[in-house]
Amino acid sequence: MGRFISPDELSILDETKSQINGLNLYMYCGNNPVMNIDSSGQDFWGIFKSVIGVFVGVALAVVAVASVIVTGGATLIPVVTGAVLGAGSSLLGQGIGNVLNGKSFFEDISVASIIMSGLAGAALGTGVGGFWGAVAIGSSSNLGTACLENKGTNEILLSTLVGGIAGGVGYGIASLGKLLVYGKNPLTYMDYYKLGRIDTNAFKASLHAIRATWYKFLPSIFSGAAKGIINKIDDLLI
Repeated sequence: MGRFISPDELSILDETKSQINGLNLYMYCGNNPVMNIDSSGQDFWGIFKSVIGVFVGVALAVVAVASVIVTGGATLIPVVTGAVLGAGSSLLGQGIGNVLNGKSFFEDISVASIIMSGLAGAALGTGVGGFWGAVAIGSSSNLGTACLENKGTNEILLSTLVGGIAGGVGYGIASLGKLLVYGKNPLTYMDYYKLGRIDTNAFKASLHAIRATWYKFLPSIFSGAAKGIINKIDDLLI
């Protein structure tokens, strides 16, 4: 039975401090050497988290791509717009958080967060799922980011919670903006797009639909900016 003759580095305990019995520093591969391989004794949970992160990213991409295919390309521009806003707001949120913490704007910028926020923005741009869709996309994207960054259990849970709240808040503000500006107008992006296609091409019709439904992209911005909030909270808790 595989077992290390020397313990892991103590820093590995930071990832399991929320567990009741902590971690056996001599235990090999989560005490399951039949199904798992970990020559260093430090990568097992990291690999598991990476798998979760990649799975979440692929799932968000599938949502966006499927929407574009199903609508015959009508949602391509909203998907791209959402991706740009999500990635951009993540970069801006992280940068502002760095500056507030006395760092340079681009210091410790998480590329994983920018990519995942972009994918989340693309998925949110489809408008799938309404309020709960925004909550699910926001929480899952932050879950994926935290896993790819190999965060500890508590940080992953906090990140997932903040992401879900950010997605929900963004959707709520978007709904309020729609109500204040357009009242109870029931028309959606696709309605405006179809109306625009009567006398113009698909590109112009899509731009017209985006101008008429600008509020639908607010969840993308809120979800992307959540990373900056999480960084600030992490620094305050240290």
